Amino acid sequence: MTENPLERKARDVYRSSRYASIGLELGVSVVIGLLIGRWAEQTWDLAPWGVLLGIGLGFAAAIRSISRTLASLAQENDSKTEPVIKREDDDG
Repeated sequence: MTENPLERKARDVYRSSRYASIGLELGVSVVIGLLIGRWAEQTWDLAPWGVLLGIGLGFAAAIRSISRTLASLAQENDSKTEPVIKREDDDG
């Protein structure tokens, strides 16, 4: 079965964008954690623990998100590769 070049290019762009999103996920998660930590500090007077806890939770969320993204990409790559089966000829 032949593959349409346009479909292949679209799939490659999609895959590349998923790899590129990994850095964005890290940054956004840590910034959201920082903002929540600052809010907690101001609300409950938790300085400096609110920011530290927020950054830690943001970093943990980023690691979880990145590992899930990498696992799904690895699964896609594994399903795309077909095992090569070598057959021996009976002739000898």
